[in-house]
Parts: sequence; C-alpha cells; structure tokens
Amino acid sequence: DLETWEHTPFNPIMEATKGEGINNSDFDILEYEGRTYLYYGDGDQATWGNICVAMYDGQMKQFFESYFPEGGNFTKFSAKR
Repeated sequence: DLETWEHTPFNPIMEATKGEGINNSDFDILEYEGRTYLYYGDGDQATWGNICVAMYDGQMKQFFESYFPEGGNFTKFSAKR
C-alpha cells in the first residue's frame, strides 16, 4: 500500500559484490517460466557501466518472501503523517 512497510536486514539485492563496480542501480525484475530475473546496471558512476542479469530459481513471490522469514526482526515504517 506504500503507506506502511517493513525494512529487512536481508538486503543484498543492490549491494555491489566482488567483480562488480562500486554501485548497482536501476534494476528491473520479471518472472518467466517459474524463475525470477533481475536486470540491473553496474559500474563506477564515472567511467564505465554494464547491464547485468541475475536469476533466482523460483517464483517472484518466493523471492520477495525470502527477505522476510517467519519470526524475523524487522523495522516498521509508515508514510502516514
């Protein structure tokens, strides 16, 4: 609903890892034939960039739910004022 949400400490989606630049951004996500694909930009924000793809071997619903395991300690946020 974009008014209330929870932040998960399991947030490696956008973190650059070994072999990548200093930042990952602008990702798109899609599900095809039971797999979830993430396309994203990688680079150093100054001199080079790549378009990359990562694949989760499962449906998008499972992918997102894996970031909020049962009994997890999550921070709640609200956009309501």
